[in-house]
Amino acid sequence: MRILICSLEAPLPPTNGLRLMLKALLSELRKEHDVRVLAFRSPDQTVPNEDPAVRLISRRPAGPIGRTVSLVRAMVTRRPLGVQAIAARLRRPLQEELADFRPDVVHVTTQELALTSELLGETPSVLAALDAWHLNVAAGIRVSSGLRRFFLRRQLGWVRRFEGSVFRRFARVVVVSEQDRQALLALDRSMRVVVIPNGVDVERFAPAAANEEAVDLARILFTGVMRYPPNVAAAEYLARDIMPLVRARAPQAHLAIVGRDPSPSVRALSGLDGVDVIGEVPELRQWLTGSRVYACPMVSGTGIKNKLLEAMACGVPCVATPLAVRGLTAQAGRDLLVATDAEKFASHVVAVLTDDRLAAQLGAAGRDYVTANHDWAAVARDYVTAYMEAAGTPA
Repeated sequence: MRILICSLEAPLPPTNGLRLMLKALLSELRKEHDVRVLAFRSPDQTVPNEDPAVRLISRRPAGPIGRTVSLVRAMVTRRPLGVQAIAARLRRPLQEELADFRPDVVHVTTQELALTSELLGETPSVLAALDAWHLNVAAGIRVSSGLRRFFLRRQLGWVRRFEGSVFRRFARVVVVSEQDRQALLALDRSMRVVVIPNGVDVERFAPAAANEEAVDLARILFTGVMRYPPNVAAAEYLARDIMPLVRARAPQAHLAIVGRDPSPSVRALSGLDGVDVIGEVPELRQWLTGSRVYACPMVSGTGIKNKLLEAMACGVPCVATPLAVRGLTAQAGRDLLVATDAEKFASHVVAVLTDDRLAAQLGAAGRDYVTANHDWAAVARDYVTAYMEAAGTPA
């Protein structure tokens, strides 16, 4: 097939969840298909693009005037902030790619680019929405206040209307969990929504080899882009509410928060006993395999958590909140431990810190779960099935 991927992010470093997914999916698809990418390059992506099949468009932050215009436009059109401006930037290059490449199917990711459907004509298309956008906005409302909370309440209505009216233009809409699928179908039962989970590079994220450094038996690890609001909320919950309970029973325990662009509130956590904010590291796997337990106490956000899957793939025993395991079919108590409150979360962490047998069992089971359910080759096959269904081609 000829597949054109139209993406909000480019498959270049520095890594985040969407860039990681796009790069891995692109690698798998190219083994059997002709794939081109049209994507926005964000200001933090300064690495040269050496792939002739990837066409990049610069995406610059809007200034005060631009933000005001976008807000006024959103209020007038009752559409999510920025979606029209993004689609307008893509109009000409997308039309050029459609005329030159003549794809069999267009893969659009993510939902912010859904208005590209107006440019696709009769070309079959798949929207990789990944999650139900309105659930993410609703989660943001719960942890916001003041003017931001007021704006998000308005945005929630715009997003729900946008999903219910625009997503149906795509032959298939892809999300990563059944919960997200049901949330979209509640807005429009005619939407053709399929569930394809995120993948993990199980060869890169693998358990420690015999010749690697020993595990720090007292280290608890949390990772992610540390300016992303759900990660900020999780880091604060872990450092301020959970860690004091852990250290009361295991005084040697210490928390490492690893990830680029820590916000001021995350950097401030380094002042707490037993908490270190490391920032960006050159190789994440070494931090994963060198830690005794991975903590994923998400309290907001949607979608499958790549960071949790990467930790499980590395054989690190994991403790998570119910929100963190949303979209996974992993079994609590076997593949990882799940806690609904700070006290239970701390108890699970202490159990892993102090019980070698439990730690080994959880690490092995978590690795087995990821390799069986989240291998990128299988994910790519599911996407190809969605493409073929969209194009009316027998799979």
